[in-house]
Amino acid sequence: LGLDGQVIAEFSPQEGGFVAGIYRVLERERGAVGLDASEPIRLVRFSDGRIGLRDDLTDFRAELFGFGADNEAVFARLLEE
Repeated sequence: LGLDGQVIAEFSPQEGGFVAGIYRVLERERGAVGLDASEPIRLVRFSDGRIGLRDDLTDFRAELFGFGADNEAVFARLLEE
């Protein structure tokens, strides 16, 4: 979802790839504390250009550069939507 609450991208299970993998981790993290994975997560571009995920409902954090340039680029495109 974008800042206005509109869906910015949808992926089928076959196209989700890395995004779907992140969602599965989020489901596990939130499920462990009894929360629903469908609530928004923050996608952040830092001043140095790095991109990270921050979940305000759990302690989940991911620095996407650690997963390779192609995977980080998927999320970078989402920031541009």
